[in-house]
Amino acid sequence: MKTIDPVVLQTARTFRVGPARTIFQVILPSATPMILAGARVALGLALVVAILGDMLASNGGLGFEIVDMQRAFMLPEMYAWVVVVSLLGLLQAFLFHRLESWLTFWARNNA
Repeated sequence: MKTIDPVVLQTARTFRVGPARTIFQVILPSATPMILAGARVALGLALVVAILGDMLASNGGLGFEIVDMQRAFMLPEMYAWVVVVSLLGLLQAFLFHRLESWLTFWARNNA
């Protein structure tokens, strides 16, 4: 709420926009970039925590495969799994960037 331009809120009040329309047409669109920035960080951390959880306390999954290959001294296979996880992270970042661009098409910097 603090990042929303007060002039925009005052303009909505001047035009007697109701509370529901103010939320959905003024506040949420203004807050969307900040919400998506937090979601981007959370999404990256979620992948790291999921892989770490697999490494520490799982009998299956990508993290388990990495640890299993490392314990068996199968280093090429271990690094192959690391590459798979890295590609998964890149794909996740790419798809989120596309979603972010679609949701905030109006906020693009045209300069």
